Amino acid sequence: MFQLMTARQAADLIHDGDCIAFNGQVRFALAEKFISALEERFLETGTPRDLRYLSSTCFVPMNKLAPLKGLIREMIAGHWVSFFDFAPHILNNEIEAYNVPQGIISLNYSAAAAHIPGFLTRAGLHTYTDPRFGGGALNEISQKKFATATEVDGKEYLFYHTIYPDVCILRGTTCDPNGNITAEKEMGTVDMLSMAQAAHNNGGKVIVQVERLSETHANPHEVLIPGCLVDAVYLDPDQVMLDDYQYEPLFSGETRLPEEELPAYIDKLMVRTMQWRKPVDRFIARRAALEVQDGDIINLGTGLPLMLALEAHYMGKMNPSVTFTIESGVLGGVPVGFTFGASVNVGALIPQSDQFRFYEGHGLTLTAVGVLEIDKHGNVNVIRKGNKIVGVGGFSHVTASPKRLLILTRFMVGSGMEKQDGKLVVKDGKAPKFCDEIEYVNFSADIAREDGQEVLYITERCVFRLAESGLELIEIAPGLDLEKDILAHLSFRPAISPDLKEMPAECFDI
Repeated sequence: MFQLMTARQAADLIHDGDCIAFNGQVRFALAEKFISALEERFLETGTPRDLRYLSSTCFVPMNKLAPLKGLIREMIAGHWVSFFDFAPHILNNEIEAYNVPQGIISLNYSAAAAHIPGFLTRAGLHTYTDPRFGGGALNEISQKKFATATEVDGKEYLFYHTIYPDVCILRGTTCDPNGNITAEKEMGTVDMLSMAQAAHNNGGKVIVQVERLSETHANPHEVLIPGCLVDAVYLDPDQVMLDDYQYEPLFSGETRLPEEELPAYIDKLMVRTMQWRKPVDRFIARRAALEVQDGDIINLGTGLPLMLALEAHYMGKMNPSVTFTIESGVLGGVPVGFTFGASVNVGALIPQSDQFRFYEGHGLTLTAVGVLEIDKHGNVNVIRKGNKIVGVGGFSHVTASPKRLLILTRFMVGSGMEKQDGKLVVKDGKAPKFCDEIEYVNFSADIAREDGQEVLYITERCVFRLAESGLELIEIAPGLDLEKDILAHLSFRPAISPDLKEMPAECFDI
């Protein structure tokens, strides 16, 4: 039977050396109050110590734990970009740190719940996730290998070994008298149920933060965590849905925009998005939107790729047969360009692990992602550049499964383009995005070719495709000079298509 307690009392349930796992995506579904309670306990008592931290993504509020030396011994996460205060400790070899793909961590909870030793996947094969190519270690002291390369029926796979959490920290909206948890005000459930099952079946603890208690028994169709799995519940009536939103019912699906109001709402989304993007990003997103086909099921990565959905609307490519998805479990609707994970008029919110199974089974037809850098072979790095640790996130799954893949990036770091007197004028960037070799391979061009994927690399200046010998230039922006504006800025010479043509003019009509 669950116990109602304070967040601090819940933090007291943690033991030295525990593997603690947090649910959530960016900020939604994150039990933030527990993080503060854990900080408070450590500052007062110096315990717990040597924790192992596990999450499929990363959270800014976790950074308050970074200065607490001795609290965390090891970190395993899918995303790292928001763990900025932990980065110095990682780079100085003070904490073991591993970047394990988001989808692998999500699927791991189901394996842990079932007490099976692991699972097979081709996601991450021949990339930095592969134990033969780094195993996701982020520093010298991180020596563990979470996967083993193997072969089944003549085909290569990675076998991921199960990580068993001792404590899972979850968040819902309402707790009923029997401890059943619903999440009607969340943007998704992420890994809520499988995490609870994993901790419970491992003899661990399930701690849940909720906004409110109910004296009425929950509708069983709405229960996401059965009360029999819950050990502790504490209240946070002020929990925040996500940055800048205490609560937005459009994002949780509690309300829905009438179809006639959607165009005006998309206009507002674009205005909000362009507060932190540049017009040049619209050129790239518009070219990508031209690749959308009727019946497509599409995954969009964070940042620039999210703009594809908005541009698809403006270019007449959005219709009821096109479905946009997000790794966290969002199916349908219009992804919100300025914050990852949120969509309006969502069709379904499913568990994240089910979403990744769907992806891995080739349910996607098209994926659009951003990158840090690309090499002449067509390989892609998203995990790290110098001391900047970003992390692979869901990239391994969403790039491995679709028939068509779009890599969206500016031509150079900080490069730009604008229209002057009807002509396109380029602005050079401060560093290359395309290079001879990349240090971390997170997308393998060889595996893509082996699997028959069609891959486009779309920039504001030009478009490449993945050919047998590497990158092949197939399009150039109208009015640009091939040698001066493209080739002079590359350290290698790509193949040039004999049918080289101009990027469609409509890509630049904004």
